[in-house]
Amino acid sequence: MEKRGRRGIGKVAVFACLFLFFLFLCTPAALANYNFDGVPVETATSGTVNGGVFIDYEPWAGTTTLTGDFEVPRGEVKWARLYTGIWGGTEKYEGWVNVTFNGVCDGDAGLGPIHLQGENDANPNVWCSTHGKYWIWYNVTDLVNAGAVNTASTTKINATVGGFDGRVYGLVLVVVYEGGDNPKEIQYWVNDGCDALHSFAWPHPAHDTGTTDFDGSVNAEKVSSANLTVVFLTAYEPVCDRCLKFNGHELDTTEVDSNNFELKSWSVTGYVAAAGNNAWYSRGEDSYVNVANAVLVLENEEEEEEEPTVRVSTDKPEYSPGDVMNVSLEICNPTEEVETFEWYFGVPQLGIWATLTSTQLPAEFDETFTVPISVGEWGATPFGIVQYVQLLDPESGEILDQDVCLAKYNPTAAAYEEEKATTTQDRRQEIGEEIKREVGKVELR
Repeated sequence: MEKRGRRGIGKVAVFACLFLFFLFLCTPAALANYNFDGVPVETATSGTVNGGVFIDYEPWAGTTTLTGDFEVPRGEVKWARLYTGIWGGTEKYEGWVNVTFNGVCDGDAGLGPIHLQGENDANPNVWCSTHGKYWIWYNVTDLVNAGAVNTASTTKINATVGGFDGRVYGLVLVVVYEGGDNPKEIQYWVNDGCDALHSFAWPHPAHDTGTTDFDGSVNAEKVSSANLTVVFLTAYEPVCDRCLKFNGHELDTTEVDSNNFELKSWSVTGYVAAAGNNAWYSRGEDSYVNVANAVLVLENEEEEEEEPTVRVSTDKPEYSPGDVMNVSLEICNPTEEVETFEWYFGVPQLGIWATLTSTQLPAEFDETFTVPISVGEWGATPFGIVQYVQLLDPESGEILDQDVCLAKYNPTAAAYEEEKATTTQDRRQEIGEEIKREVGKVELR
């Protein structure tokens, strides 16, 4: 992944953080919250959004200061956490680090100086495992600037006990957002923790594998794409090619090929189940592997909204006196709104344009009508018949759908010979009135 430029921390933020640091030096130690085996990777948040899940990271650089710039998409931020990792050296060493996000180093998010105390650690947002591996999280929901670059930084301040190392494993930002420029129908799980897999059988039992669950039901038939993203605080050395499974399906882990921080994604499209989804992971032949996050994002097929439709047709293309023109009307209004249906009958050659029906259609209306129109002695001259139908929004007048059908009137040969020499403008008007009277009898039943 190509990374972006860095931003410096403002002087005001630095002085504020240092003030908090010296203030925290006076805070007494609390009860320990350390586990050699780490903590299981469990769901921190899950749900659905019409938006997206943003995941980005800054990898290990082997330094005691690490800064990451994260270009978060536009949208309404629903949930966001910043994660960062520190290598302590051993669980016996302790030291101070400083974590900032968008220049903030205090407040409800708990940002700023934090004292990492190894096997004596009691910070509620810190998971410390094995020989001093720290994975730290912060709630930055209210601090993320959507549609902009967000900057996070982790810096070692000093060691307080022993040779506290303080090198930064990495930075990860996860943001769940609604809306945005290209929203998708998303179902998601953000699982976090710090599962410390290891081979040592004494004094702690070996911990070779782990599983993280994505509880809840899924409409698997709707899933168009599925991606699993896993954060390894420390990954595989030697390389393991089958150390991750999703619902029992092996995923290629050969690219997770360093003993340092790794973040990788896999397509698990086609492997998603209706319930009981999970990811299994193993340490392979590596003595120490830490799995910190597992994020499952399902993109669902968007349900196409049914639109109002109308169709008009006749049973034949041509009609003569004495025939019956059977007009078929297919009218469908699947919406929750009332719509307007209009039906027009026209004979352009005779200057006729009659409204046969203008009526309101209730919501979820779906009917097909066959309407008979008797064809009379409508003169000795052939002409075209136009029938036009449309559905309208009754408030705006917007045409929602429309259709047209054409037919032809053919006079009988006898009528043609009789009237071809006598047809006048008055007769044309009479024919027009006859047609209007006939079509005026039309009713939708």
